Amino acid sequence: MQDNRVHVTPTNVVVQTRESDTRPFDWTVPAFCVYCCCCWPLGIIAMVYAHDANTAADHGDFEHAHKSATIAGVLTVASFLCGVGAIVAIVVIVLT
Repeated sequence: MQDNRVHVTPTNVVVQTRESDTRPFDWTVPAFCVYCCCCWPLGIIAMVYAHDANTAADHGDFEHAHKSATIAGVLTVASFLCGVGAIVAIVVIVLT
């Protein structure tokens, strides 16, 4: 008579989520706001990169989406700082 035994060994399943597997922050609205209120040339470029990031994320290319979102974020902040700097410069010039 044959002895049919099943040997089961425990295994551990580890699921790792990389940052590039998640959708990046959407910079479209902040980029549009700085386009309207601060430095419009940088705001336009930031909106283009924000759109590129959203399109890449929609297609599942999260690595490219994160790179474009980072560039959009830098340009948005730079546009905001340029706008604030311009306003401060104008106020200083007018008041002196």
